[in-house]
Amino acid sequence: MANVIFTQTDTTAECSFNTHCSTQSDTGGTTVASDMRVNGTAGTTEAIAALVNLETRVNAVNFVSPSTTFTVWAAGDYVVRMNITNASSVVTWEDTYICRVNSSCGNLELLGSLTSQAIDISSTGVQTMTVGGSATTAGVFDRVVAVLVFSNSGEHGGDDNFGYTPDQLFDTPIDNGVAEGARRIFIT
Repeated sequence: MANVIFTQTDTTAECSFNTHCSTQSDTGGTTVASDMRVNGTAGTTEAIAALVNLETRVNAVNFVSPSTTFTVWAAGDYVVRMNITNASSVVTWEDTYICRVNSSCGNLELLGSLTSQAIDISSTGVQTMTVGGSATTAGVFDRVVAVLVFSNSGEHGGDDNFGYTPDQLFDTPIDNGVAEGARRIFIT
């Protein structure tokens, strides 16, 4: 079977920003929830997140899928990419949590997490975290959400911003129910 691959888009996510399954608190700055779709059009508009000075390990970005009809979510890797287009010398990407939420955006379970990575985003370009996820049987219309966690070492008196363009793929082990090479119609 083939796995579901989402594309990050410029569309506002159907679920507003939320902690979901993350064990960290939300930033006191600006959060962003970006949409991702199967066969979506890659985004072109930069999204800006901001962290308050000296915040450590706070939720700042969500990547949110629409409700899906895929119910077989196999164990395997979720590959989360972020195209940094406005770098920050004081912000690091620390953790990523992969969550299953219901169609109303309520958290159902933590599928996997990768923590304490301290990925430097002081230069532009694509950064990646590969998060191992557990198998689950999802309900029809459940969603997958990635919660990205950051730290800010800056102490200059204002928030520190970073920007990313939501134009990357988001690989999942979710079974799309179609044999390799076959075609399936998606309603988005």
